Amino acid sequence: MSRKVQFDVVLREDTFYKGFDSSIGCTIKGHLSLVPISNIKIKRLYLKFEGKHTVSTATDFRRSEEIFFQREWSFLSHERGQTFEGGKPVQLDFTLFLPGDLPETVKAEYGSIQYKFKAYADTSIMYSNLKAEKQIYLRRHTSALLSERYITEAADVWREAVSYYLCIPTAEVAPGDEFPLRFQHRVLSDTIRVLLTACILKERIVYYSPGDHNTILREYEKPLDATFTWCQEDHMGEGQRVINVKIPSMTKTFDSRNKYIEVTHRLHIRVDVDWRGKLENVHIDLPVVIVPEVQGVVEELPDYNALPSPPSYEEYLSTHPPTFGPVQCLSVMT
Repeated sequence: MSRKVQFDVVLREDTFYKGFDSSIGCTIKGHLSLVPISNIKIKRLYLKFEGKHTVSTATDFRRSEEIFFQREWSFLSHERGQTFEGGKPVQLDFTLFLPGDLPETVKAEYGSIQYKFKAYADTSIMYSNLKAEKQIYLRRHTSALLSERYITEAADVWREAVSYYLCIPTAEVAPGDEFPLRFQHRVLSDTIRVLLTACILKERIVYYSPGDHNTILREYEKPLDATFTWCQEDHMGEGQRVINVKIPSMTKTFDSRNKYIEVTHRLHIRVDVDWRGKLENVHIDLPVVIVPEVQGVVEELPDYNALPSPPSYEEYLSTHPPTFGPVQCLSVMT
C-alpha cells in the first residue's frame, strides 16, 4: 500500500471447495483495484497466482519450496508508461480456473500448502513500486475425506472378562466443538475391575518431499487434548460414563489427504482395568475429521428447487368444485 495510491486484489470470496470429482475444478473471479490519489505513471502492471508447497526436514531447519501451480496476467507493459489520473478508480477484471486435482490448503508446524495472488505495479522513479497480496483457501468436502474407517461406535469383549461399548455422535468436528463420548461396560468375571476411562485427541502429520512424493521427510504424532473419568459398576456388574470431548478452539491444522502433506486426527480411548491384581490397558481408536467449519449432510447435497406448499382444502375446492352424478335408487326385497 502506498500513500499516493490504493492498490488491492479484490475477490468475491476467499474460500473455495474442491468438487467431489477430481476432474471438476472451480472458478475464481475478481479484479485489481487501483485508486490513485494524485496522477501517477505506471510502466508495468501484472498479477500472479501461485500454489506453493513448503516443508522443512527433520535433520535441520532448511526449508524446501516448490511452486506447483502458477498463472500470470499482464494488464499493462509499456516502456513509456501510462498516466492514471488522481481520484479516478480503475478496475481490472480477471478470471482463474483451478483444476480439481490441486491439494487443499494446509498450514502445519513444519510445512504448508498455500495459494496467493500477488499484484505488482512498476512506477516511475518519483514513486515506489506498488504491491498487493491476497491469500485464498482451497478446501476439500468432508465426504471426500470420510471413509469406512470413520466409525462412530465400537464394541468388543476383552479377554472374556469385560464387554464394552462406546460411541460418539459424529466423526466430523470443528475447532471449539464439544460432544459426548459414551462408554458402557459389563464385568463378566470376578477377576477384573474397570478403574477409569481416558480419551486423548491426537494429531498425526506426514510431510512428503517436494521432489519425491513417496519419500517421507518428517512424521510425528502429538496430543491436542485429554480428559478422563473414573468408572464404577453397580450390583449387576454394569457401568456407564459420559466423557465430554473438546476440540481446542485454537486448532489451525485441519484434516488433509494429498501427496504433499497428510493430516489425520483420532480419539484414542484407554480403559484402565485391574486384571487379577495387575494394571492392564484396553486401547480403542475412533478416527475423527477436524474441518474449519462443519458442513453437514445438507450442504453436501446438490442444489434443488423447493416445491411450493400445497393449497389448502378450501382453495382446492374453489378451483376444483365437486361433481355429482345421478343417484341410483335401490330396491329392497322383504
